[in-house]
Amino acid sequence: MEWEGADVDNDLEGYEVYFSTETPPTTLISTLTSGKSDLKVSVEANTVYYWRIVTMDREGNTATNSISEFKVR
Repeated sequence: MEWEGADVDNDLEGYEVYFSTETPPTTLISTLTSGKSDLKVSVEANTVYYWRIVTMDREGNTATNSISEFKVR
């Protein structure tokens, strides 16, 4: 998974990454610093996966992207 974050105040603190085979994905699989915007995950064939990113800034504000999905064949 790879994404790009932005913040009007340019004070991104980090990301919470949610990933699962159910939608909405509620399993928090990692909390990353703002300098990292990719994450390797293990997947299985013939399975649909859902993921979303919650971006956090130093002021405690958060923003959540829309749910993304992909299928492994």
